[in-house]
Amino acid sequence: MSHRGRPESSVRDRIHQYACIDAKDLPPIEPSYTDEEFVSAFLQPDGEQSRSGPRIAESTVVWENGYHQPLKLEVTVTQPHFGGLRQWYVCPSCGGRVRKVYSPAPGYEFKCRRCYELVYHSQYDSLRRHRHYKFFKMLGLLK
Repeated sequence: MSHRGRPESSVRDRIHQYACIDAKDLPPIEPSYTDEEFVSAFLQPDGEQSRSGPRIAESTVVWENGYHQPLKLEVTVTQPHFGGLRQWYVCPSCGGRVRKVYSPAPGYEFKCRRCYELVYHSQYDSLRRHRHYKFFKMLGLLK
């Protein structure tokens, strides 16, 4: 049987094994700004963060064991061509712009999946299973 992706024997961690924080859950940007006003106030012409300082998202992650982990992540903003604004986290380890950051356990730093060398479950699916997944997704049976 041919396989798609890596063999099952690979020992790399998968994303579903880690806690995840998604930038889509950030509160929306203040409605007092229009998109153009926000971009001119917070972004340089080349798309880089302005000199007024980085935007920081602060929260507390509560783990299943009751551990409260304070979290501060830098947030950057881009303006897609179709309008609006998109918020991203800045990975504390590599500085990359990412939508999701992960942590393996309480007390560990949240980083992007590249820094933790995480892989997706689908990278280990056989080609046959992958075809069935696409078929069921096409029928609307999977989300």
